[in-house]
Amino acid sequence: MIIIDITAWLCYSFALSQKELSITTSITESFVVIAMILGIIFNKERIRPIQYLGAA
Repeated sequence: MIIIDITAWLCYSFALSQKELSITTSITESFVVIAMILGIIFNKERIRPIQYLGAA
């Protein structure tokens, strides 16, 4: 787990040092929506209206 975590942070740092900062920022800021979509698809979660508002 430690190796995966450190690798993830190193990859994130590398991505931020590249020219396309806007792409990296948009992906990292949309993790809430990605987590919500994965929860709906794989866990069959029910989403409340307030959660849609939070994702937006």
